[in-house]
Amino acid sequence: MDELTNIFNRYMGIVDKVASFIPYKKVKTWRDFFFNPAEVSSKSKDEGILPIVIDYYVMGFLNFVISLLSMIAPIIVSTILTAGFGIIEGVVLFALMLGFFLISPILSLLYAVLEFIIAKILGGKASFSKHLFASFMPVLSTFIILLPLNLLSILLNWLTFIPAIGLACSCITLPISIVMSLVYLYSMYLKYSAFKEVHKVSSGRAILIVVIPFIIVLAALIIVYILFLASIFALISQGSAISSLFNK
Repeated sequence: MDELTNIFNRYMGIVDKVASFIPYKKVKTWRDFFFNPAEVSSKSKDEGILPIVIDYYVMGFLNFVISLLSMIAPIIVSTILTAGFGIIEGVVLFALMLGFFLISPILSLLYAVLEFIIAKILGGKASFSKHLFASFMPVLSTFIILLPLNLLSILLNWLTFIPAIGLACSCITLPISIVMSLVYLYSMYLKYSAFKEVHKVSSGRAILIVVIPFIIVLAALIIVYILFLASIFALISQGSAISSLFNK
């Protein structure tokens, strides 16, 4: 147990070192939230919606840069193997990532609105700006905690294209992915703790504020997917029917 504690403390030292290179003063708040979500949420000033949205765009920009760095090696290899077509692939991926960077905060804001509606139905007392802080901060905090692992993943992604060490690098990425998945799951607890604090609700209601919007969005996506498949099958069936008429 002591050894795990030492490893964790050393890792947090790396997190702090990496975070110190980011010229954005609120990064420390992101880090502190990971360990004390209720306390940080309680002490946070109600600065309105814009500051936390700016925080989200800052995090999104950093993620965008990380994704670009991760793309470099695969695109170079693809360009060499496909006589230049990898560049086209890279341009398409860049456009998709840029679009995601621009729209992601907007989608997250809409999701926070849904959470806020559920919170108010369940008796939540926070203002929307305080709720938005509690909703966005788990994403920001997990990002800063996982930043060293994301940077390590970029290096490993580049090294996988070197035949001699590629397999070993691929094996290392598996435990890293597991750790990152566990941290993302922990972010649900962070959101629960923050909602419980800012809305002044019971544990059960705080859980519902987290879970119900997720279920609603998941159900909506499943319905849209089913309708999309149904429309595709309908078009195929219609095309087959028209084709059979012409054949007659």
